[in-house]
Amino acid sequence: MKDTTRHIKHDDDNIIDAIGSFECQFQSDEYIRDYRMWRKKKNNPYGFDFVEDTTVLAYMDGVGFINKKPDVEESKCLKKNMFVIGIAFCIYYIIETFGFMAVAMLTTFFGYPNTATLFTGYSTFSPEAAALIKSVIDILKFLIPIFVIKNTIKLPASVYFPRKIMNADAFKVSLPMTMISCAMGFILTYFMGVMLGFFSVNMNVPRIYFIEGNIPVSAVVAVSIIVINAFLYEILFNGLIMQGLRQFGDGFALLFSAIAATMMVHDISQSACTFIVTLTISYCVMCTGSLTVGIMMRVFYNFTCYASIMLSSYLPSSYANIVTYSTILLYLIVGIVWLVALSKRMDNVMLYKFHRTYMKLEEKFTIALVTGIMLVWLVLTFILTTVSINSAYII
Repeated sequence: MKDTTRHIKHDDDNIIDAIGSFECQFQSDEYIRDYRMWRKKKNNPYGFDFVEDTTVLAYMDGVGFINKKPDVEESKCLKKNMFVIGIAFCIYYIIETFGFMAVAMLTTFFGYPNTATLFTGYSTFSPEAAALIKSVIDILKFLIPIFVIKNTIKLPASVYFPRKIMNADAFKVSLPMTMISCAMGFILTYFMGVMLGFFSVNMNVPRIYFIEGNIPVSAVVAVSIIVINAFLYEILFNGLIMQGLRQFGDGFALLFSAIAATMMVHDISQSACTFIVTLTISYCVMCTGSLTVGIMMRVFYNFTCYASIMLSSYLPSSYANIVTYSTILLYLIVGIVWLVALSKRMDNVMLYKFHRTYMKLEEKFTIALVTGIMLVWLVLTFILTTVSINSAYII
């Protein structure tokens, strides 16, 4: 068998210590200390802890002398973590899909008859009520999965929400990278839309951005979309999920959080944009050591998306497109020039040394996706994405 532990730091040549070798570049001492202590806790099935002296053999009846394998223990722990994440993802879908129907049934029960249909997005609520209900549902679909993961895995707050920026130069570089990723995301969305148009595919996902003539409700919706959702989004994907999975390798945690976030969108035309933007934000969170940076980047991206929708709503489409694409071009040019200027003064500030573990990356993804509840999530993802194609959402 190929040696998969050669990159692991040992106490000596014979000791394999998963926690002792755990390092995260650009994270605070508090982060590393609390992460290691959490993993060492007794009766913690979600923390990967493995210590083995390779010179000492254990005897098993009927088998003989054996060595414990760190990759086997790692896979067991990964399955337990993915089970909790899968449960949280399924709850996310349930709230997202049945939220309007549940509220309609509740109001009808209390004497205010309303109806809401599944998948079509149609409801008899007033536009103002529908906007507020949608905002609450969007908050709950993040908040409850966050509660489930946080209270099951019990990851320390200093780990899933690292606040202090440990790499100031990387933070400076993350600013132009935000502009570039936003611009690239919009460009990819445009080309994805053109490609889908060749196959007569029209993606329709229900969204409410503003209520004409009702500024207070529109303001609530705007704050929910731009700020609150950005905060909860980062807590879930780049906080609890990515930080919690870093014990299985930085590369795996980074890719899984970006892929999972992309699959939760259901809008194929937005998939490339979501992946690029989320991957960029996740990488900047790792390089700066701070989730606060990710939240700021997400707020900027959400604001850009919201502003483009508002422009298309208030201006004729031809003028709106000119303003939107001019802004995106400006983002791209300014971002690239700014990034090049910073790169000349700062060498390798975004070059991250990934912590690796005992399993191969493809093995981790195989385990992550074949865990029972994750298969259910994948099926639900396929169904919800399929019904979004050529559907007539009316809101």
